[in-house]
Amino acid sequence: MGSLWGNRKRTIARAAKAGCLVVIAAVVAVFSQSANAKQIVTWKEQTGSGSRAWTSIASSADGTKLVATMTGGSAYISDDAGKTWTEQVDSGSRAWIAITSSADGTKLAGVYHWGGYILTSDDRGQTWRSNGISGGSFDWTSIASSADGTKLAATAKNGAVFTSSNSGATWTPQAGSGNHAWTSITSSADGTKLAATVNGGAVFTSNDAGVTWQEQAASGNRAWTSITGSSDGTKLAATVNGGAVYTSSDSGVTWQEQAASGNRAWTSITSSADGTKLAATVTGGVIYVSSDSGVTWEEQTTAATGAWSSIAMSSDGARIAAAMNNGFISTATVKEAPVTPPTPPTPPTPTPTPTPTPTPAQPTNPGAPVAQPAKPTGEGYLADTGDNVWPLASLAVVGIGAGILWIVKRRNS
Repeated sequence: MGSLWGNRKRTIARAAKAGCLVVIAAVVAVFSQSANAKQIVTWKEQTGSGSRAWTSIASSADGTKLVATMTGGSAYISDDAGKTWTEQVDSGSRAWIAITSSADGTKLAGVYHWGGYILTSDDRGQTWRSNGISGGSFDWTSIASSADGTKLAATAKNGAVFTSSNSGATWTPQAGSGNHAWTSITSSADGTKLAATVNGGAVFTSNDAGVTWQEQAASGNRAWTSITGSSDGTKLAATVNGGAVYTSSDSGVTWQEQAASGNRAWTSITSSADGTKLAATVTGGVIYVSSDSGVTWEEQTTAATGAWSSIAMSSDGARIAAAMNNGFISTATVKEAPVTPPTPPTPPTPTPTPTPTPTPAQPTNPGAPVAQPAKPTGEGYLADTGDNVWPLASLAVVGIGAGILWIVKRRNS
């Protein structure tokens, strides 16, 4: 009896293994499909923004609070993800170049063409303060903020990188950055990691809030136009005018050309907090998005075509806002395409094998053991026990397949 039960246990174990192996491919398919699921991006041209010479746009972490600037006008804000816009008259009519925002959208900072000041606001743009810069006026190109808005960094063409640790009240030119043709700068959430691009030069990085800088030779000397990064500053993505999108996963030490992005007139790029979702604009073209850290890109055919100048994204990548020079501001919501679970595989139908009729052996003497019936053999039977594995394997497949469907429903709910 013990030997028979042992054989039965081996039969069950082998059948279960067979069922598990059959559905492993289905499990892998489900989660691979989810990890690389296509995004559904819905764009809307926000005519309420007005058609203006927009130059820059920034977003709060949740994507609902936006601020945008233009050439020859004021700063405008939106508190409903871009549906309606309000002119912030106190900002003044200027040739705005760039704008940045704290994570909650309250603290704003902007630079304007050949400005002798950097303007900041602590009340969502209702009032603005002009912060004088030592050395006169500069040809500002970009500005970035920490999540809390206390640490700021700004770049000027053929000048140094300027930093502030008190929400823009005072500014320090960082001699360690050197004077370069800076085009763009990005900051980690805590403001300690900075990365900046130089037109015709390399990417430079700082790990101490801008005090010291390292030229990242591996980035190459290119016509860099814009740079963005993850909240921890580890993942970076930068665009090249007439070139591709380049990415780094080690804070700028090494760089990878993302050939799938194509060579285009890139103008601006933005990133989700984890660095996996990217969106970039092309002047005279359209908008492109990536959900795999820049490896693959999808052209946004539902967005307008024009002179896109700037783009911003919420921290989770679910909201995007883009500004067009002499056009409207457009916004988009991003959702993952629903995952269709694969149909659990059907085990192959075994070829029936006739079961021989056992003929009990007649003992020649009373003490001799009775011969056991012959075990069935052939496809679908275990050699040592003669048990048919297909019924048990089928049950295993059905059970595990039901588990997969339950998991998928939980992930989509």
